[in-house]
Amino acid sequence: MNILYEIYAAPFTLITNPLIILLLIALTCGIAFVYAYRTVGIMYSKNIIVGRTEGSIMHWIIRIIAIFVFWSIISLIS
Repeated sequence: MNILYEIYAAPFTLITNPLIILLLIALTCGIAFVYAYRTVGIMYSKNIIVGRTEGSIMHWIIRIIAIFVFWSIISLIS
């Protein structure tokens, strides 16, 4: 778990309080979850995906991409 924390916390090098870093990581992951959930919902509405397994796979793919994009943006800013 320490390795994952170090990877996620890398963009937040200017912040020294670990609690604030964890809150920012949770916020980033929460935003990625909501984005993936809404995107998959739209895909269901437009009949792009049909099954539960397809929805789950698409949700995780979108979520991982969103986290990576957010992490990259934060890295560029800080």
